[in-house]
Amino acid sequence: MGGVLLVAALTAGCSATAPDGHTAEPRTRLSQAESDLLYVAEQRLIQECMKGRGFEYFVVPPPARSRPQAEQPYGSNDVARAGTDGYSQRGTASEVPRDRSNGRYIAGLSKDRRELYRRALDGTDPSAITVEVPELGTIFTSADGCQSKARQRLYGDQRKWIRAKVIITNLPASTFSDLQKDPAYSAALGAWRSCMSGRGFHYSSPADAARAMTAARGSTTQSVRPAERRTAVADAQCNASSQLTVVGAQRHQGLINLAARGRFRNEAAVYGDVIAKALARATKLSG
Repeated sequence: MGGVLLVAALTAGCSATAPDGHTAEPRTRLSQAESDLLYVAEQRLIQECMKGRGFEYFVVPPPARSRPQAEQPYGSNDVARAGTDGYSQRGTASEVPRDRSNGRYIAGLSKDRRELYRRALDGTDPSAITVEVPELGTIFTSADGCQSKARQRLYGDQRKWIRAKVIITNLPASTFSDLQKDPAYSAALGAWRSCMSGRGFHYSSPADAARAMTAARGSTTQSVRPAERRTAVADAQCNASSQLTVVGAQRHQGLINLAARGRFRNEAAVYGDVIAKALARATKLSG
């Protein structure tokens, strides 16, 4: 579902009202703890379903979700980390050992059993459920596999959920071009550039600096060079003085909220409702 950017025209709309009478911003993201809770709940539901179909399935830990520094649009103001790690990112998915329990189990099955396992998990028709998402294309998923069954139990109607999820989780990408036109963000980015230029570093953005340094390193496994540390430290110090990360995160979330209150208010309402119910179900499963 990822990899497609939505270019959203932001329009004003009515916002929800919280029980205390204050305006409540629409839910557009999950905390790490919420994401992990839902992930484990889905894994447990898959395990239960696969057991019912005569197969073992091992619940594996949630994957690491840290993004490499080059993918963080506002950079980082963590000077200490920059001085130690440069632009490398410890704990990324590629560096965290993956649980191989299911792989070992599948490898031990006969060819026929492996095919039955795949059909039990992924379903007999990968395009049984078709969801049309405006500006993002068509999304396909199975209806009878254990993974699909687990998601149905956790999130309910798959067509409604998938459409809302794809639209809302793509809002950060779809609104980034609007952020770049935001006066406060532009001013902070300009201050960052001036600060970096005064130290002899000429980059258009923190992401540009990170990409240049990681490309020069050539490999995520290679040691961070002194030149990269110097650049990363200057970057973080200039980020802190310009407040680029703080301003960027605040202004970007404001644009995301505006889109969720306006053009995508229906999808945001579905997303928030489904997530609330799924978290309640996941909490019960974890108990």
